[in-house]
Amino acid sequence: MWSALVVGGVLWALLLQAVARYRIGAPDLSLLYAPLSLGRLRARVPLGALLYETPHVPWFGRGRLGWTQALPAHLWCDAGIVFACMAMLTSLVILCVTCVQVTLRLWAAYAPPARLGKRSLDEPAPLWITPLWSLSLSSSDLFVLLCVVAVSQLVHEAGHVLAALLHHVRPRRWGLVLAFPCIVMAHVTFPDLTSLSVRKQLRIVAAGVWQNAVTLAAWAALTALAAGVWVDAGGWRVTGCDDAALASYLRHDATMVAINDVSVDTMPPQQRTLWWHRLQNDALPREPGWCLPSSLWDKADASCCVSPENERGCFVDAHRATKCLDVLSTFAPDRARCDESCEGVCVRVDPSHPLVRLHLQQSDGSVDDLVLQGTASSLAAHVRVSPYRLVAPLRALLHHRLADMLTDILRTVSRFMYMVQGSMVLVNMLPIVGLDGGHMAELGLGLLWPSATMPLYTPGTSSPHTPRRC
Repeated sequence: MWSALVVGGVLWALLLQAVARYRIGAPDLSLLYAPLSLGRLRARVPLGALLYETPHVPWFGRGRLGWTQALPAHLWCDAGIVFACMAMLTSLVILCVTCVQVTLRLWAAYAPPARLGKRSLDEPAPLWITPLWSLSLSSSDLFVLLCVVAVSQLVHEAGHVLAALLHHVRPRRWGLVLAFPCIVMAHVTFPDLTSLSVRKQLRIVAAGVWQNAVTLAAWAALTALAAGVWVDAGGWRVTGCDDAALASYLRHDATMVAINDVSVDTMPPQQRTLWWHRLQNDALPREPGWCLPSSLWDKADASCCVSPENERGCFVDAHRATKCLDVLSTFAPDRARCDESCEGVCVRVDPSHPLVRLHLQQSDGSVDDLVLQGTASSLAAHVRVSPYRLVAPLRALLHHRLADMLTDILRTVSRFMYMVQGSMVLVNMLPIVGLDGGHMAELGLGLLWPSATMPLYTPGTSSPHTPRRC
């Protein structure tokens, strides 16, 4: 991992050096610099990013120069203003709730310790909103995430450009910033907009997040239509396995209909997906034990509890004694189940040597019972499943491996689309200097108190009447 970052940094530095020397034949492609002052010495150092700008109208706006008198377009932009106001209120509520949660947690962490009796009854309050997410991505998922971020940036700025063209305002410049490793940031610069009415300025400012929301809604509708070609698989259908030894048993297109004592074939697909997430966290319910004859338990040894074996598993009784038993005979369907005690000995799987029982239905119709050594989370880490399968006509025309690959890509893109587009809507509408929400707050204050308005949105300059970027 670190070697890949070092090699990538070296290649990026060489690319920056090539751009600085030759500009790659494009006069608008340059480096971004920042001022550096050391005493009386002043210099400009590269920020490690490439900047591309052009004064031409983007291609997606060249065909929109004649739509300025269309009433539906004005109403469409007015709907964007309403949505932007709702998004600003939502982002403020989320921010306030998160701050309250963090404050309460810090207060509970650093507060003086309470009495022992009271502490034993206190439980930490559940988080209403998780302020930080843990993100673990593969290289392919990272590439998809960067592409979604780039598309979301372009969609956001395209909304500003289209709304500005609606009011005969041509962008002065628009461009892209490519930062290490491949993060694309788009921007657009407009001339002075103070000559426009407040309503027209609000249309231009709110068009960015409105475009993100419309794109997200269109993507949700598209995925809903694509979901019509899938039907319930009747369990967890195996779409891939990373472990070679496990793949010989969990063959592609096999269906897990039960795991331990949980039957998933009768669950709806949505509930089945939730159960798979519980499986990843080892949150399966505690299952009952198996009732064995006392003679069988007394003559068993405990060698497999020290060194694992293939045919025997480690079990524990009510007195915490551990012994080894044959898993197939112990897990026989006609074996009586017990909770605490029975006529013989009630045994359970030793938590230190967990076993996972799978009931499989193969693609050819055969049924297999499989017992795996390890936790349910380790199984979920190596196996990819889907609660759906293609409808019968498409199943005969399209290879199932290709369909599963396309489905995995679509699922990954959908996850990042919801995350990135939603984050851009909520973050951009915060009333902070330099964001769309800051400019909307400035315009709102100007409507309420015209004589006491302060410019809140002046990126890159101290004057509110200079060209701005959205």
